[in-house]
Amino acid sequence: MTAWRVDERLQRLRTELDDHTRIAEQYRLSERFAEILGEAADYSRLVQTQESQQIAGALGVLTILGLPLSTALSILQVMGDEDPVHLLIAVATAFAATVGGLTTHYGRLVLSSLRGGRGR
Repeated sequence: MTAWRVDERLQRLRTELDDHTRIAEQYRLSERFAEILGEAADYSRLVQTQESQQIAGALGVLTILGLPLSTALSILQVMGDEDPVHLLIAVATAFAATVGGLTTHYGRLVLSSLRGGRGR
């Protein structure tokens, strides 16, 4: 390539770059792009927060449901009790403890987070 062709090609590229720059400034493309990125980041944070709340709520429900039942069954196992009536009493007591746990402030928060926080 001759120097004249290189210079001609560079001049054409400068003109195209100037056109692109003028159009970008005219339509505020850099500001719009920054706004779009900001909105996408905000939406991503919102989705992550909601997912975290739902996971925490699910873990809370597992705790509220599982702790009384596992405690009751563990006590029966340690005592060596295999009577079906005692098993039913233990399960009923665990159910009552679970219902009681769900009526507390923490239980309501757990259920609210599972519903997406609409009850707050």
